[in-house]
Amino acid sequence: MPALADPDQEGVRFSTAVLVRYHGLDRARAKVVGGMVQGAIVGAADTWMRRGARRRDLEDALVAMIRTAVTTTS
Repeated sequence: MPALADPDQEGVRFSTAVLVRYHGLDRARAKVVGGMVQGAIVGAADTWMRRGARRRDLEDALVAMIRTAVTTTS
């Protein structure tokens, strides 16, 4: 959960600002995607630390997920 990993929501606010500024998402969608990104990063890091997947595979999956979330319209 992003709230557990980012209790003050600083990471989500940062992600939201980046998504609005560089990817043109409206603020409401950017906040949703920003929270997803934070959660995905925490999950990927946990999987990597438990040696559940190779780092390269996790990075590729994160990039694909973020690209999809940024380019898919609601």
